[in-house]
Amino acid sequence: MFEKKADVRSFEELVRRLEHVELEQFDTDIRANLRAELPRMKRNIVAILSFLANCKEQKRTELPEIYEAMSSVRRQCVDLNMAISRLQVLLFFRIENLAAFQPSQVIIGPYQRLGDALRLMYQMSAPQFLEELSATL
Repeated sequence: MFEKKADVRSFEELVRRLEHVELEQFDTDIRANLRAELPRMKRNIVAILSFLANCKEQKRTELPEIYEAMSSVRRQCVDLNMAISRLQVLLFFRIENLAAFQPSQVIIGPYQRLGDALRLMYQMSAPQFLEELSATL
């Protein structure tokens, strides 16, 4: 029931851990497609948060722009995780008015902003992995 906690310690390992998510599946009314993509998103969030937790040596005084980028990614992960959890509850209880939740707007927009923030963090800290990261997201 509970997933093993990801232990991601490097930029390279984070890129390897991230799974590609088919964002087009959120524009469909087929619930099975949503159920397939949401766990991938959650696993990506867990990997990102694990990486950020292991980057505690990045002090606010050392390279504050990188610290701010990491803080932004962390905040976006938490917000997106809450939205995904809400959608999973709606799917679990088979709420009929799923369209009113607008999964494509509630999930895709924040996921794309998270990807942009992650790319910015990589651009500042590990530009050699930026292309590989962009291909994964």
